[in-house]
Amino acid sequence: GPITVQRGWWFSAHEQWKFMALPYQDVDICRRVFYNCERARARYSVENNLPGMRASCTDVCTRAQGVPADYVSASGVPGISFENVTRFDLFTPYGSFPLMLANQTMGLIWYHNMLNGSLMQGPFGSTEAGNINGSMISPILTWDTKITNAISMLGGTVDIVREGLKQDGLYDRFVYIANKIYSTTFGDTLNG
Repeated sequence: GPITVQRGWWFSAHEQWKFMALPYQDVDICRRVFYNCERARARYSVENNLPGMRASCTDVCTRAQGVPADYVSASGVPGISFENVTRFDLFTPYGSFPLMLANQTMGLIWYHNMLNGSLMQGPFGSTEAGNINGSMISPILTWDTKITNAISMLGGTVDIVREGLKQDGLYDRFVYIANKIYSTTFGDTLNG
C-alpha cells in the first residue's frame, strides 16, 4: 500500500544526512517519517529487482576510460522526488547508510549485497558506484561511500550532538521545532 514519505530533491540517500548527525529520531513524528522513507527506498529497489540502492553518485566507466566523466545527480527514486530522475542504471553502496540508521540489519544486508557486486571492492574498500548489470564501476574514493556508511554502522554522531545541544540548553528547542514542523506537514496519521 501507500507509504507517507518526505519527498526528496532526487530522493537520494545523501538527503538523509541530517538523521546521521542530529537527534531527529528523538522526535516521534520525525522518526516515523524517516522509517517510512527508508522503507520506500528499500521497497523501490526490491520491486525493481535492483542489486542495490540508488543515489546521486559519480558515474561509472570502463577500464579503458579509467576515470568517470561526470557526477550523476539525477539518480534517485522517481515518484517521490521533486526532480526528474533520469538515470536508472546505477547503484551506490552509500545508498544504504540511511537504512542502516533506521534498521541496521536491513541496511547492512543491502550494503553487503552491493559490495558483493563485480569489482565493487578494491584495496581501499568499496568503490563509489556500479551499474546494475555489473559490467562497470566508478573507481574512485569519496566521502559519501566511505564515511557515511562507517558512521551509520556506529549509529551516527547523534549521541554527541544531542549531548552538545543539552549542554548548550538547545535540545528542548530543537525537539520542539522539529516536532512542530513535521507535525504541521504530516499530521498524526502516516500511511505505511
